[in-house]
This record gives sequence, C-alpha cells and structure tokens, in this order.
Amino acid sequence: MRAGSRPRQTLITLLIVALNISLFSLFVGLRLTQPADGARLQPGEPAIYADGVIVTVIPDAVSDLQSGDRVAAIEHRSIESWAEALLCLPPLCAAPPRPSWQVGDTLTYTVVRAGTTRQIPVTLHAYPLAANLRQDWGAMVYAVALFLTGGFVFYKRPDVPAAGVQLLGGSAILGATTWSFGLQALDFAYPVFWLHRITTGGVYLLFWASVLHFTLIFPNPHRLVQRYRWIVPTVYTAPFLVLTIALIGTYLAASNTLDWFAHLGPDQNATVTAYLLLSVSALLANYHNQSDTVSRRQIRVVVYALSVNAVLGILLWQVPQLIYGEQKLSSNNIALIGLLLPVSQAVAIVRYRLWDIDIIINRTAVYGLLSLLIIGLYVVLVGVMGALFEQRTSLVYSLLATGVVALLFQPLRERLQHMVNRMMYGERDTPYQVVSRLGRQLEQSAAPEDLLDTITRTVAEALKLPFAGIALLENAALTMLSEYGMRPAEPLVLPLIYQREVVGQLAVAPRGPHDPLTEPDMRLLEDIAHQTGAVVHAVRLNRDLQRSRERLVIRLEEERRRLRRDLHDGLGPTLAGYTLRLDVILDLIDSDPAQAKEQIDALKQQTKETVIDIRRLVYKLRPPALDELGLIEALYTHLGQMNRASSAPNITLIVPPDGLPSLSAAVEVAAYRIILEGVTNVLHHADASTCQVLLRVEPGPKGSPRAFLCIEIIDDGVGLPEPLHAGVGLVSMRERALELSGECTIENNPGGGTRVRVNLPISEQMN
Repeated sequence: MRAGSRPRQTLITLLIVALNISLFSLFVGLRLTQPADGARLQPGEPAIYADGVIVTVIPDAVSDLQSGDRVAAIEHRSIESWAEALLCLPPLCAAPPRPSWQVGDTLTYTVVRAGTTRQIPVTLHAYPLAANLRQDWGAMVYAVALFLTGGFVFYKRPDVPAAGVQLLGGSAILGATTWSFGLQALDFAYPVFWLHRITTGGVYLLFWASVLHFTLIFPNPHRLVQRYRWIVPTVYTAPFLVLTIALIGTYLAASNTLDWFAHLGPDQNATVTAYLLLSVSALLANYHNQSDTVSRRQIRVVVYALSVNAVLGILLWQVPQLIYGEQKLSSNNIALIGLLLPVSQAVAIVRYRLWDIDIIINRTAVYGLLSLLIIGLYVVLVGVMGALFEQRTSLVYSLLATGVVALLFQPLRERLQHMVNRMMYGERDTPYQVVSRLGRQLEQSAAPEDLLDTITRTVAEALKLPFAGIALLENAALTMLSEYGMRPAEPLVLPLIYQREVVGQLAVAPRGPHDPLTEPDMRLLEDIAHQTGAVVHAVRLNRDLQRSRERLVIRLEEERRRLRRDLHDGLGPTLAGYTLRLDVILDLIDSDPAQAKEQIDALKQQTKETVIDIRRLVYKLRPPALDELGLIEALYTHLGQMNRASSAPNITLIVPPDGLPSLSAAVEVAAYRIILEGVTNVLHHADASTCQVLLRVEPGPKGSPRAFLCIEIIDDGVGLPEPLHAGVGLVSMRERALELSGECTIENNPGGGTRVRVNLPISEQMN
C-alpha cells in the first residue's frame, strides 16, 4: 500500500459511515415530525400494486384503517398520482405543492375492503414509534449491536483494514433498518419515500458489499486482492451498476409508476444472494490460503459463530416448525442469536486468544450433531409407531422411543466424537493406520531425501499440524533437511535415535497456542520418530558416501594433474635431453673417444637421478615399503627412524600377537598415511614424552558381517588447543577415513594429552 493511502481510505470510510448514520437519523426525524395513519406497508411482504397499496395496522397503534385494506386514493387523489408527483423534479417539471397535513387532521381514504370500495375518514396521529419498536425490536438491536461492535473494533484496531470495513458494514446495516419502519400510504405524498428507498436499497447493498470486502481481506488480504487492485472498487460499484440497470429495465417494462415501485425491492434479491455466496466462498478460500496458525484461528472464530447461528436456527426455528407446525421463537429472538456474528468478528480482530476456540468447536459440533440426530430419531420413531398401530394415546410410543434413543445415545456420541476428532485432530486415535500407511509410502520412495519429505508430510496431515520438519545432526550441528508448513519460533522437538545414537530431530508445531499436543498425539509421534531414526541414519550415510565420492574424484583428479605436471615438466624434458646428449656422444665416439666417455659417465649419473625422481612419483602413489615389507614392518621401520631424532618422544607400536588379517591396498595406504601423519603431529605440536600407536581388529555391530581396523594414537602431551582450528594434517586424516566410509575422532585423552581414534572397514570377519 502506497504511503498516505491508508489515512485517505480511513477518512473516506468515516465520511461514508457519517453519511449512513445521517440518513438514518434524518429518516427517523422526519417520521417523528410528520403525522401518521397508524398503518404501514408490511416489510418483507408484497404491498405495492399498480392500483394501490395494501396496509397493515401497527399493533397497539391507533388507526381507522384495518389490516388488508387496499388504499387506492387519499383526499380523492389516487396513490398513482401521488407517486407520479414524486418523479417530478424541478426545473424539469412543475411539481404540485406538497400537502401540509398535521396531527389531528381527518383525511378521506379511498380503500378496497372485502371487495368493496369505501370512503374511510382517517384521523392523523403522531407516529407510533414505541409500538413499531415493540414489534420489530430484534432487527434494531442487531443493527445497533453490529454498529457498536464495529465502532469498538475500529477504536481498538484502527490500523487493521478489516476493522474499518466492519465499521462501514455496521453503519450500513443500521442505516438500512429504516426497512423495519416500513412505508405509510401518506409517504407517497412526501419525499421521505425516496429517503426510505435510498436507505433500504442503496445503503443495504452497501452492507453486502462491505461483507464481501471483509471476507476478502480478513484476517489478511487474499492474494487476488493484492494482485488486482481493481477488485475492491468493483465489489462496491458492481451492485449499484446492477441496480441502475434494473431501475431502467423495470421502468421501461412497468405499466405505471406504482408498478415500477413494486419491482424496486425484489430486483436486488439476486444481487444480495450472489454476494452472500461470494462472501462464503471468499472466507473459505482465504482460510485455505492462510499459512500461519493465528490467521486460521481468527477465521475459525467467525466460522464458528456462523455455524452456531445455523445450528441454533435449525433447532429453534426449523425443527419446531416440523414438529408443532409453528415456530416457538419470534424473529426478534432469532435476531438475538445472530449477535454471535458481530461478537465473533470483534474477538477475531481484537483478541483472538480470548477463547480456546478449537475445543469449543469440537464440543459444539459433537453435541450439536448429536442433538439433531436424537431429535430426528425420536420424531421418526414416534411417527412410525403411531402410523403402524393407529392408537390414540402416544404415551407408550413416546416411552418406547425414549428407550431406543437412550440406548443409541452413547454409540452415536462415540461415533460422532470420533468423526469430529478425525476432522479436527487427524488420525491420532488410529496410530496403527498412520504407521502402516507411512510404511507403505516409504516403500514406494526411492531416494532417501524423498523418504524424509514423505514422513514430514504424513505427520503434518495425519495430525492436522501446521508444521513438521526433520533435522540431521552432523558434526554437532543441526541441518534441516525436510519441512512441511511454516516453521514456528519454538517448535516441539523429539530426538531421532538410531542404535542409541542421536542422529537428528523431529520438530512439530502444536495446532494452536491453546491446543497443545495430547498424550495420544505424543505416542503417535514417538512411534513415528522411532522409525524415522533409521531413515535419517540412512540419509546421513548416503550424504557421507556422496561427499566421500566427491572427495575421491577430486583427489583422483588432483593426483592425475600432479602426475601429468611431474611427467610433462620434469621427466619429459629430462628424457628429451638424454636423446640430444646421445646424439652428441655418437658424434664424439670416432673423433674424440675420451670426451665421449666423459659424456657417457655424466649421462649415467643423470639417469640415476631420474630413477630417483621416478621412485618419488611412485612413492606418492603407494609407498614402496608397503609392497616390500608389509604394513607392520613398514611402520616399524619408519617409526624407528623417527625415534632416533634427538627431540622425539618414545614412540611405541603395539600390534596383535597374531598380526593383522589380509588388508586391501586402500586400507593399507590409508592406515600407513594416517599413522605417519598422526605421529608427525605429535612430534611437532604435542610436546609429549611418550606416544603409543595401537593397531587391532574389532568386530562390527551385532549381526553385521563387517569388521574394522582400529587405529589409536595416544600421547601424553599438552592436548588440543581451545578453540581447535584443524590444520591440513587433521583434515587429511579425517578425509582418508571418510573415503573408506570410516570414522576419525580426535579428542583430549582423559589421562592427559591427545587421543586419535580411527575405524576403517575391512573385509568380512574371520572366525
């Protein structure tokens, strides 16, 4: 939203609100200052016809008319003539003078009563406002409550767009309550007729436009509203454009002015119905598009109020109509139930955490549906028994029906509770089905990373959670590998364990601030976490293998590059030089044999140096000592040379008495390089007096056919510095171990000094 647009919209909203209240106040003021005949055109019923208007006497009001009278003329001037005068606007035409009737005047009404036209003297009285309010107080209370609620919300949250729209809708419905006052036959002689039409037509349509606008931006603007700025203006202009077209169309098709007036109200019903359906659709769509829990809870508060209104309307209005043939509550009482809607809107915008709304919805849904089923079952049983046996007394049938209902009450309640729980909390009551379905889905997933996505999606959908995620623990750091939904600030964390080792975490978010995870939820999550630990371990191994392969490829390429450089830049030019020197020697053999002999001796010495260079290249590929002496003897030889240094610690090599099994070339090279690198680090950095190198074979995990060559390098030096910055040597040892899917740990020794432990997988265990 551009800077300054929000205050401008607020100002426009307040101006329209003031206009709506002014129109309502003006209508009520005119109604109180003008005389009345004690009858009105009944709101909501057809009352205007081409030949006159049908009136209904207001209860407790003084009137010389009777309900059902068709008023055709007042003071011998037809209602049609009075209506035509309403369309005469100066200076387009010369309008006849308006009557100046006063309270106490007696007018002659031409009415059709019981099929007979009569001239009835009617004495005018003050307008019976109190009698009118006693009859239709519910609509007025509802409108005032909606307006006051909108004003309160706007006062508390003027920065929330939905608050301004709610205030606009409240003022519109209050302005449109002139409908409950109705028109009088006398109003066709005064401009108050147009004021009534403007409020009950235009202002009423404004209310429904604000309702649709509210659902489009509550609690956050729908993405369509954000993308297309023209949607909101269209919401407000479309109904008035339709109204204008309807006015023109009905005017051209009407037989006279009264016939045109008769069609002004019904034509807006289609627009209202369309806006009502669009509002419901927008509210549901906006709920579906909300990603955070707070916004969804705000919408659920409003949806809950609408649902309660619908259920109570059925129980208190429709069901009594079916059983007794009449309503037991008046429309005024039903209007009081409708007050839940404005209250819910206020709670959703101002304090959405006031109630634990999910629990209320759960209980209301269960017992509301249960009540409907019980009432329906009771009515059907009594009706069927009465029809079958045709006896006068229904006491026995009522008792039998009550007994059947009592027997079915608990099973019905349990089934409904299970259905509602599944709808609100997912499948926490059927953990076996969740685990079984998860197992089938894991079997269908090929890549390990896809397995994690399957688990998070299943957890979130099965328990109706807003978030689920799986993090991998590597090198004492957590890496989130899979997420479903929006991560909260402080999720609930469950450890993922594989063979007593924590390999990661399963993070989930509760359904809401006041809806923590229950014991059944936690049991299901723990079962899923138990299975997920093995999957995360497999993912970690797969990632380690991938990294090892990448490092191996990099090392191979670097080794190829080094060999190419050494051969091309060193050995190649040297051998080319030998060819030239041999040509020189050939030329000297006959002419100067002594010089040729000297050249041959020099070439021989260079050839020896070249052989040394070739051995150096070969040694970098694989130490020759391993092929000549074997791993253990090569280590004895090399470590012995280190021991002879004046500043060297006492280096001891400890091997099993029966030696080591046959090792692969890769394991031999890795062990040899790691040990030499580790001992070199001790010489340069440890300041130690002793250093032990231990070699042994250890079995793998129970049931595993693999064994491990365990290497330990232990010194009594100064230990590792804090903080530890791994140098080239330490990194090289770890990389050589990981290349073979092994492990390398470097830590301070409890007895002092440093301890390096390396496990390298070797061939299958030998008995």
